[in-house]
Amino acid sequence: MDLQQHDRSLIYVIGAGKGTLCSMLASRWGWAHISVGHELRRYTQQCDQEDDTISQSVRSATLVPVRQLAEVLARRMQSLWDEGHVSFIIDGFPRHESQISYIQDTIGVPNQVVLLDCAKDIAKERVLRRNDTTRTENEEIFERRFAEYCTNNPDIIARFEAEGKLTRVDTKYAEEVSFAHLLAALEGPDSVLGKDRTEASP
Repeated sequence: MDLQQHDRSLIYVIGAGKGTLCSMLASRWGWAHISVGHELRRYTQQCDQEDDTISQSVRSATLVPVRQLAEVLARRMQSLWDEGHVSFIIDGFPRHESQISYIQDTIGVPNQVVLLDCAKDIAKERVLRRNDTTRTENEEIFERRFAEYCTNNPDIIARFEAEGKLTRVDTKYAEEVSFAHLLAALEGPDSVLGKDRTEASP
């Protein structure tokens, strides 16, 4: 199936607190939620080659080469499409502006891009308290990735703002309040998705 040749809805989500809020949004709308980090970690767990490029990137907490990333995302979207899903939330993409064009050529252009925004200290506390044994995050990795985020994000934001697709949501609050802010941004009259968000649900 050519993901570019079928009607579907697609949202990219970047920033802090993505996983929980994306899961809540997917549940509310009936959309499929694809966590880039989760898919890459699952690939690594299933791969039996220690020198595999994706596995090395995941272990070192560095960017996965864009071609391999595109293959992982396309494979997962294909699987979900076959299950009847036509609307997708991609959680954790993009991390660098250079990734965007190739991935979009593979899985499609997003209808909307959501930036979940909060201060560094709040993001750090949320990351380090995660109870997930599949992750290798620690304070050192967080500091490095947050520095990369601050360096790379302006170009990503500028690109999607120029396309009129970026929505900023303040997520410094408790989970329920942050989710309410997210819904206000995405379900309001000015949303890029508008009323079509539920019509695309499986």
